[in-house]
Amino acid sequence: MRSHYKKIGDYIQKVENRNRDLTVTRLLGLSMTKEFRETTSNIVGTDMSVYKVMSKYQFACDFMSPIRVNKLPVVLKLDDEPNLVSPAYPVFEVKDKNALDPEYLMMWFRRPEFDRYVTFKCDAAIRGGYDWEELNETLLFAVSTKL
Repeated sequence: MRSHYKKIGDYIQKVENRNRDLTVTRLLGLSMTKEFRETTSNIVGTDMSVYKVMSKYQFACDFMSPIRVNKLPVVLKLDDEPNLVSPAYPVFEVKDKNALDPEYLMMWFRRPEFDRYVTFKCDAAIRGGYDWEELNETLLFAVSTKL
């Protein structure tokens, strides 16, 4: 059974698409329920060119929250309209959608067992110990996309 588990890092890659031309204006936050939420941030005077632009089937997560809330806020963008997220949030995508369906990965992230694992891997630091490297090392039950 262990042979069916693969590292998430084998399937994902970071995306660094900044709002340099300031064409995207919709800023969204991440919720503990693993969904987007309208931002509560005061952005008056904020340089929005450093914010990250998300496109369909991309993920964003907040590695600073698990130690405080015992969950990893992670969301999958499913609509076509680009939006912004904080420059502090890693944005990533599945490298090959034929090898791993992004919605399957999001289903995996929604499992209570995943959040317990993330909490277990955090250390006592205020910003937690679960980070991009830990996410890449996390094992995922790999399901073949071929029927």
